[in-house]
Amino acid sequence: MKSKLVLTIVLIVAALFSGWPAGWQNVSSATDTATVTDLELIRNGDFGLFSGTQITGWSSRGGAATNAQIEAGADPQGGPAVKIFTNGADVSTASAIFQEIHLPTTVSAATLSFNVRVVQSFDSEPPQPGELVNGWIAVVPVSGDTPPDPNAAIVSGGIFGQNVGAVTDWLQFSAPFDQTAMDSLNNARAAGQRLVLMLGTLTNGFRLSLLVDNVSLKVSGSQSVPNFVGEIAFVDGKAVKRINPNNSATQTVWTHPGDTPELYSVRWKPDASELAIASDHEKWFSPLSVDIYGVRPDGSSLRRITNAPSQAEIAAGNYGKGSVRINVFNNGSALENFSPFVISVRGAADLVSFNLPPYQQTAQVTVDNVADLGGDQAVLFIYSSASCGANSRDTGGFVDIAPGQTVEVNLTFNATNCNGLEPYARELSWKRDGAEIGYVLNSAPYVVSSAGSTSPGTPWFSQSGLIETVAWSPIGDQVLYDPCCSGGGIFVRDVSGGAETRLIDRTFLADPNRPAWLPDGSGFLYILGNDIYSADAQGQNQQRLTFFAAGERAERVSPSPDGNYLVFERKLGAVSSLWIMERANPANLWQLAAGSKPDWSRVNPSTPAATATPTSTTAPPTATSTSTPQPGATSTPTSTPPGAEQVYLPAVQR
Repeated sequence: MKSKLVLTIVLIVAALFSGWPAGWQNVSSATDTATVTDLELIRNGDFGLFSGTQITGWSSRGGAATNAQIEAGADPQGGPAVKIFTNGADVSTASAIFQEIHLPTTVSAATLSFNVRVVQSFDSEPPQPGELVNGWIAVVPVSGDTPPDPNAAIVSGGIFGQNVGAVTDWLQFSAPFDQTAMDSLNNARAAGQRLVLMLGTLTNGFRLSLLVDNVSLKVSGSQSVPNFVGEIAFVDGKAVKRINPNNSATQTVWTHPGDTPELYSVRWKPDASELAIASDHEKWFSPLSVDIYGVRPDGSSLRRITNAPSQAEIAAGNYGKGSVRINVFNNGSALENFSPFVISVRGAADLVSFNLPPYQQTAQVTVDNVADLGGDQAVLFIYSSASCGANSRDTGGFVDIAPGQTVEVNLTFNATNCNGLEPYARELSWKRDGAEIGYVLNSAPYVVSSAGSTSPGTPWFSQSGLIETVAWSPIGDQVLYDPCCSGGGIFVRDVSGGAETRLIDRTFLADPNRPAWLPDGSGFLYILGNDIYSADAQGQNQQRLTFFAAGERAERVSPSPDGNYLVFERKLGAVSSLWIMERANPANLWQLAAGSKPDWSRVNPSTPAATATPTSTTAPPTATSTSTPQPGATSTPTSTPPGAEQVYLPAVQR
């Protein structure tokens, strides 16, 4: 016979607000107020994202470190659910899971729902007569990373109408918030409070626990949106896109032509007339596996900036052409078969298949119709083997093309990059006048003229340690950077000379990284661990802006033109999305769109919106005799927590 349960749930909501991936409708013209309809606030509510027993995107509290954990295959469909173990009848120490929720500016309707089941805590410990369990929910204000206190709940309620003393089937809980509860939420939101939603247990024993699944909190209401200046560029899968933060209108600027694209960075030029992109779509025709490209905001005029020009520019240009005869000495390995083996010459339209000679022998190949780009042009070896894997690549050497002539060059194949790191450009930063671009080449700072260079550019400045990011000051020649590991932190130096100064120390557990200047140079934002921090230009007055749970983190951050807001990449498991936050009021936080690697322009883009995805570049061309290599590889528990001025949800029977 099915047990009849009334679930007692305590809701604890922290005053933050969420985004509007599906619930944000159009913004009313002058008021900049967006209508929010059935916006889902819970992330990973089905607990499908997890690693081992870790509950991705959720935190837990109680008397034991394992007071809640993932139970794989526990729901009716064989999927994961969360078991909340019991820990006595004191709500102050009761076991619970919780997640910070991000409310819109005002809430007009809210409904909480989830599935729940009473189960044995441990297979060898059946429940005893008189042993009872109950569940509760609560919305609770939080401060910093202090665990939420259910006694301070602004909204609370019980899951069951009475305590339960036996194992049950799965039950559905659903309850709308009444007006008093919504008033409490709106008051907390207006006061800038952060809020969390909690699910917990109370018991007089330890042999019964709760399983919960499919947690959902949907709200309707409205979101106030400032009248922002500028647009946000970002990466969405294969595409570089731009989005208007006022109304979430999105346009595609450029789409990577490959199946497994690597797009490492997108940055607006200071006057927003161009975007710089770090992409690998021409990796077979450059000494760098990832080069820097420029493209206008409407998707036109794609050009290569490092190792210029691009293949499309070469094909369209009026270059003199010559041939190169390459003598390749095989010094790779006597034990390896490097096949297929392909040669690429900068300036050639095609890749050339090549039969690598036996170890310690030489063979010759001629490549015709190579455009003379001026100066030395790289010769690339692209090869595969059992130990190196597919499509390893080395720069075998360089050749100076002579139009109308055949030049000869002797090169040695050493398989130097076998299982090694290929040189690639990433984490770009424009100089304030737009004349140059600083970037990270592997883990060292480089600089290149934004007009384009036939080389990767030049080493920029000396630095201590391997760095992740360079950030050029918007007001001077200072640069922020972030060497890792021992001796790491965030440093600043004047690139025209002077010693480096450490502004932020590394911690025992994490390196601060990815600094981003505020537009007036008065301070900067950065990432430490999973969260966003801010500091002044001297590295003082540090403030933590986010408090993400395990499995959720901030990846990159960029400020608005006035510095009052910021856009950041928020990653849950392997899925990234863009969020906007008010810097002085971090509880004012909402989701903008799916995507990664955001950059907020200083001014509005100076060219029209793109009307179609441009196709100015194509996949790597076919080799002349073989196909192009492709990338691969115990007392009655209290039903609800005590607390002054609480609002209770109704008990619901199912």
